[in-house]
Amino acid sequence: MSGALTNKALSAAAKGDLATLKALRDQIDLNKTTDKFGATPVHYAARAGKVDCIRWMVQTAGLSGNRAANNGATPAHDAAATGQLDCLQWLVQTGGCEATGRDVCGATPLHLASRFGHLPVVVWLVETEGCSATDKAQNGVTPVHLAAAKGSINCLRWLTQNNLSSVNKRADNGTTPVYFAAQEGRLECLKFLIAQVEGNHRLRASDGMAPIHAAAQMGQLECLQWLVKNVRVSPMERDNDGATPLHFAAARGHIEVIEWLLKHGAKVEKDDLGGTPLHDAAEHGQLGALKVLLSTGVDHTTQDLDGLTAADLAQECGHSACAQFLNDYEPPPLPDIMLNSNYVLPDDDGFESISSTNLTIKSGLLNNHSAQKSISKTTTRTVSSLQTKKQQQPSPLQQSSMTGRERRNSGSKRQERGNTGGQSYTEQQQMLARNSKSDGNELKNVFAKLQSKSVAQKLREHLEEEEAEEARPAKEDRRKEDKH
Repeated sequence: MSGALTNKALSAAAKGDLATLKALRDQIDLNKTTDKFGATPVHYAARAGKVDCIRWMVQTAGLSGNRAANNGATPAHDAAATGQLDCLQWLVQTGGCEATGRDVCGATPLHLASRFGHLPVVVWLVETEGCSATDKAQNGVTPVHLAAAKGSINCLRWLTQNNLSSVNKRADNGTTPVYFAAQEGRLECLKFLIAQVEGNHRLRASDGMAPIHAAAQMGQLECLQWLVKNVRVSPMERDNDGATPLHFAAARGHIEVIEWLLKHGAKVEKDDLGGTPLHDAAEHGQLGALKVLLSTGVDHTTQDLDGLTAADLAQECGHSACAQFLNDYEPPPLPDIMLNSNYVLPDDDGFESISSTNLTIKSGLLNNHSAQKSISKTTTRTVSSLQTKKQQQPSPLQQSSMTGRERRNSGSKRQERGNTGGQSYTEQQQMLARNSKSDGNELKNVFAKLQSKSVAQKLREHLEEEEAEEARPAKEDRRKEDKH
C-alpha cells in the first residue's frame, strides 16, 4: 500500500474530509489503512471530533469502529482522552466500542478522561455508562490517582465528591491520590484532597515513603512546604530504611528543597544503612547538593555500614568531580566566640589572643558535646559551640550530621534515602555572642577557676555567679525596705 495514500487517508480522516476519503476508497483498502502505531482512520477522526466522518467510515465504508491500535486503545479511548464526547457516545452506543474497554495498561476511557481533565466525558461515563472512580488499571491506579497526578482538579473534585471511597484508594505499591499529587507537584489537588475530602497524608507506599518523601524526591518544593507548614508533617519523616526527605532531595540534587528543609527543622542524620544525605548526593554525582550540605558542618568523612565515605561512593560510581571535591575538602573553622571584657587569659590555658575589649575563645578549642548548646545571659551575651583544642572528635554539629544512600527495591520505584541537618553555617554566625556594655571587671576572677574545669562548665558557672551578683543589690534593698 502506498505510504503517500495512507498518509492522505489518515489526514483526511483527521480533518473530516469526506470527499477525499470517498475518492481514496477506490484506490486503497481503508479498512487496512493504519499508521506505524496501528491507529486507523477511525482513531484519527475520533481524536479530532469528526463524528460524521466516523459514521460514514463505519456504516458506509465498512471500517471497524472498535479496532484497537498497537497499545490496545480503541477509538473510544482516543475520543475520551481528547474530550470528544459526541464521538465517544456514538462509538459506544453504535460503533461497537465498550465504555469499560481496556488498553494494554488496563486503562479505560474513564481513566484517560480523568487524567486529561475532560469533565463532561467523566460525568457521562459515570452517570450514563456506570463506570467507577475506583476502577483499577494496571498497577492498581484509579481515575482519581490519574486526575491528582495530572492536576485535573475539576475531575478530581467531581469524582471524589461523588464517591468518597475513592479518595484514599491505594495502588498496588500502596500509593494514594495524595501521594501522586505531592509527587507531581499538584498543590491545588493536594490541598483539596487533604483539606476537603479527608485525604490521608499518613498513608504510605509499601516501601514506607510518605507524600513528603515523594515531594522531596521530585523537587516539588511548594507541596513540601505546604505539608510541613499547614499539615504539620515532620521534615524528619522516615521511610522503611530510615531515610528522611533530605536523603531523597540530596540524591536528586534539589538544592532549593535541601536549603528549605535545613532551615525548617530537618537534621542531617544517618539512615538505617548508615548513610547520610551526603552519601546520597555523592553516589549520584550531585556536586551542588554536596556543597550545600557541607556548609552545615556535616562530617564528610562519616562512613556508612559498608565502611564507605561519601568520597568513596562518588569514586565508586564514577563521579570523579564529586570525589575530587570531597577528597580536597577542608572544613572551614567555626566562627570565634566573644565575651565583652578587658580581661586577658594566657595562651597556655587553651585560649588565644584577646582584644582590648573582647575575650575571644577560638572555635578550634571546643570540648564536649553539651557545649554545642548555647550558654546565654539574657541581658548581655550568648556563648555557643565551645571546644578544647585537644578535642579530636567531630564537633557536635558534625556529629549530628549523617548520610544516606539511595537503594533500589525489586520494583520500579526508586528508593532514595536521607534526612536533614542542623543550622547553616551562616545561621551559626548570626547566633554568635552579641556585643554589650562591660565595666571591664566582669572576668576578674575567671582565670583561677579555669584551671581544672572544662570550658563549657567554667563559663556556665561564671555567668551564673554574675547573675547572682547582679541580683544581690536588689535583695539587699528589699531587706532594708522590710526592716523599715
